[in-house]
Amino acid sequence: MRLVTVVSAHVLALALAGLAASCASPPQPTYADVSYQTRCNTLAGGAITGCTEPMVRSISGFSGDNGNRFSCSVIQSGSTRTVNFQVNAAAGDTAHTALGVSLSGAVVATAGGAPSGISTFSWTDGNEYGGAAGGTAPSATQPCQIHSIDFTTDMMTGLPEMDINVHCVEAPSIPAATPAITRSLSAPGTSNTTPVTIRFYSCPIVQR
Repeated sequence: MRLVTVVSAHVLALALAGLAASCASPPQPTYADVSYQTRCNTLAGGAITGCTEPMVRSISGFSGDNGNRFSCSVIQSGSTRTVNFQVNAAAGDTAHTALGVSLSGAVVATAGGAPSGISTFSWTDGNEYGGAAGGTAPSATQPCQIHSIDFTTDMMTGLPEMDINVHCVEAPSIPAATPAITRSLSAPGTSNTTPVTIRFYSCPIVQR
């Protein structure tokens, strides 16, 4: 059975505590946790024609659990960090719908915050969508906004934690289709503009 349901805070804490206790030295396996929903809203505030919002999608666990595949790296150079990650999984439905999120080339200050410049973000919900991502509001040329990348320490386990907060509006399919197919992305809930939080524990930081 693949992990596609939301893991409670208590269960997650227990898993991470077990990891901390069993790993006396690095490297520690990376743990990822994300819940998201593909949306049908447009930049103009309307609805994408022919779009139906799928169910909430959730991925939680260690890379290798039930076929999950995670990679994550933070490269620090001077006063900046470059963040890259990829999370791939499959839903537990009969179609084994492909799921995932990825980010490439996001540059942020070592203290965290909104990134500078443009990176590339995508998510998968059966089909893949995404494109340019930056620290400003979504637009036709930059469909995804990375609100912040935060580096902290999990208080319960002492493990390094990284949270990426992102949402997208009218991001095109990958590869592009004719006519164009676009979808939006937000956290689950009533608001279609609340950012998704993608959380990693023990993502390695490499000094350059």
